Amino acid sequence: MKKVLVLILALVLCMGCLPMAFAEEAADPTIEEGYTEAGDGFTSVVSWCKNGELNIYGKFYYPEGFDAEKTYPTVIMSHGLGSAAQMVERAKWPQAAVADGFVVYAFDFCVGGRNSKSDRDFMDMSVLTEVSDLNAVMDFVKGQPYVDQGNLFLFGQSQGGFVSAFTAAQRPEEVKAMVLVYPAFCLVDDLHEYIPDLSEVTGDSNPQVQKVAGSSEVIFKTQELDAEKSTALAVALEEQFQVNKDNITSETISSTISSEMKMAAFNAVIVALVLMLIYIWFRFKDARFGASSVICLAHDCLIVLAAYALIRISVGSTFIACMLTIVGYSINATIVVFDRIRENLAVRKSGTTLADVVNTSVSQTLSRSIFTSLTTFFMVMALYIFGVASVKE
Repeated sequence: MKKVLVLILALVLCMGCLPMAFAEEAADPTIEEGYTEAGDGFTSVVSWCKNGELNIYGKFYYPEGFDAEKTYPTVIMSHGLGSAAQMVERAKWPQAAVADGFVVYAFDFCVGGRNSKSDRDFMDMSVLTEVSDLNAVMDFVKGQPYVDQGNLFLFGQSQGGFVSAFTAAQRPEEVKAMVLVYPAFCLVDDLHEYIPDLSEVTGDSNPQVQKVAGSSEVIFKTQELDAEKSTALAVALEEQFQVNKDNITSETISSTISSEMKMAAFNAVIVALVLMLIYIWFRFKDARFGASSVICLAHDCLIVLAAYALIRISVGSTFIACMLTIVGYSINATIVVFDRIRENLAVRKSGTTLADVVNTSVSQTLSRSIFTSLTTFFMVMALYIFGVASVKE
């Protein structure tokens, strides 16, 4: 009986301690913004930054006698895979840099290690997400008034070294120099070992790999593949990554097919314009209505075509549908205005010019046109935000 009472008492005490432990962990003051510690010849201050919606934990290390009115050469320190900024601190790298007059910012990649204090699930972490984190950190650090913009350095260890080198190559004008401690450049070899060798499968010596932001989709861009090579690539993806074959799609856009698409789109628009010209001429009994509507349609199509050329958007299978959709919406708005012009012409008073009738008709239908355009815009925006990659394209 005594043993049972002792066991129950022990359980009660343990259960009472658990909430206290969780409360202490949740209220850990050492990770709160602005938490300051004084060290030997330096001061560290917790300073969080953002990468989109993600919170990145980091610390500034300031040299003794730091003056916020002056500028200092600054080092951004990145840790390796499976660790955190505290590993960088234990190695005394920030302290060594501060002793030489540098300001240091050491941070945790978003779940780059088990002890990371930054956001994100570990399974969502990759080299590219860490590159994104480091870019956000660079922007944050460069925004501090005491940072010497011409003397910004990157320091990286292991995978952090690879990420630092990759980021510096993207922003060479902003990084003065790098210090890399056994950088994980072997990641490139590991990539070829575990990911299908696209060059071997496709015969393309320079394939391009592009990750679709905000999703788990990846786009492989290669030279034109025949049916055999396309099947071989799909099989490699299925066998090595267990990718569902229903999720693998391919699209061929060679220069010849692209030209064919543009010609098909041009022909489709021309045929649509001619048929609409005949219909409007018959409907309104006036050639001026038909001619002006076709001119408006041609104008709208040319604007979109010019946008494709200027922004250099690739011409895909959706291009024809895009052009015909614009033709449909444009003629719809035009017919509404023409109907109102015809109605007002029938009841216009003597002395009223055609220009006055047109202006009045446009004013009367303007609100309807704006509401229709806004409704369409909101729908398309929702599709772009929540739709899959093919819809966005």
